[in-house]
Amino acid sequence: KLVAAAPALTAATDEATRRRQEAALTALAEEIRRSVADANLSALGESEVADLSRTVDALIANLSAQSRLVRERIALESAFSGRAVNTIAAATAIVDLSETLVSNASAGTSAVIANLYGLVEDPTRREEAYDALDRLIEEDIYRMGGMFELRLRSSQIGLLANRLTRAITEDEAREIAAGYRDHLKVIRRRVASIDDPVRRDQAAGFFAVLRSAAGDSPWDESLFSQRLRLIRIGQQLDDVAAANGDLSRAVSGIAQSMLAASEGYARRTADQAGAAVGTGFYSLVVSSLVAIIISGLIVWLYVERRVVRRLATLSAAMRRLTDGDLDVDVADEGTHELRAMSKAVRAFRD
Repeated sequence: KLVAAAPALTAATDEATRRRQEAALTALAEEIRRSVADANLSALGESEVADLSRTVDALIANLSAQSRLVRERIALESAFSGRAVNTIAAATAIVDLSETLVSNASAGTSAVIANLYGLVEDPTRREEAYDALDRLIEEDIYRMGGMFELRLRSSQIGLLANRLTRAITEDEAREIAAGYRDHLKVIRRRVASIDDPVRRDQAAGFFAVLRSAAGDSPWDESLFSQRLRLIRIGQQLDDVAAANGDLSRAVSGIAQSMLAASEGYARRTADQAGAAVGTGFYSLVVSSLVAIIISGLIVWLYVERRVVRRLATLSAAMRRLTDGDLDVDVADEGTHELRAMSKAVRAFRD
């Protein structure tokens, strides 16, 4: 039951469920501890009982560690999820903002290009046309390209943040972190190059969220360090589950051995009980025979010699008297009743 309940603990997605599963596991663990602490088990082998106790303690300790990992994972997942949502929202906001900036830059560039036709057709304004071309290439097209890149990089940042929520290996998380920081460097420059101060301030606010997610380094209290920790917790939970399986098999093996020892102990006890019954029967027979013999000896030694013989003597004396023999000697001995009869016979003789 203990091992079967462990996956439910791992699958817990909220603290209330985790506490409920932990309480159930604690109750089972205490029940197992009470069973192992039963003093009667020592009759089955102290070494096996000690092994069972150690293995059960290790299993329960693993489950406690599993509960702590699940508690940390639940709290970390909540923080990570909220942070990832905010990061993706900030990246999306910059994308939306850059759409406007791209449209504005594109419109400005188109206006300059349209104005060039008039300058090129007028020979006297050739230098002015060259200056306009220079500004078009050096400023307008560059600005428009920068806004295009801002939109692209922001979209990539959002995709990476979304992909990070599904990363299952440390290598994948590190790869995403490296790409994220590369895009972040470019976005910082592009945000700084926005001409409109209002939009620049808005973009800077969203960029601060993206930068906060990255942290001062990819693994220092960042969105990526949180994901890495979640991945490691998942690996640790897998390791604990594997260890629980090994410990469970060990407990089953020891318990099976103890069960076999218990059956052997029961058979030996039954054999001893049967032997004790047989011995008791023979003892009873012998005791009965001894009692009979003792009773016979008592009858022969006491009743026969002290009662029956004396009654026979008195009877013989009375027969002799009835035959006219007055020389009969009647002894005055025996119990009170026998002495009284002897006196009566003597009186009859006299």
